[in-house]
Amino acid sequence: MIPRMISCTAKMIDNWEDSSEIDVHKEFINLTATVIAQAAFESTSFVGKQVARLQHEQKLNLQKALRNVYIPGMR
Repeated sequence: MIPRMISCTAKMIDNWEDSSEIDVHKEFINLTATVIAQAAFESTSFVGKQVARLQHEQKLNLQKALRNVYIPGMR
C-alpha cells in the first residue's frame, strides 16, 4: 500500500513541475481519490473520485449538522 501511495504522490509532483500555478486543495483531493482507488479497489479513476466526492459531501453534512446542535445554556 505504501509503494502505491508513493507512486501516486510522485506522479502528482511530476505534474506540478509542468505548471506555473497549482490549486493545492484540488490536487490533494485528486491525490486522495487516486490513493483510495489504487489501495482499496485497485482501480485508478472512477471509484476513487466517487469515494472522495462522497467523503467531501459527508464532511459538509457533518459541518451543517454541528452548526444546528442546540445545547441548553450555550446561547
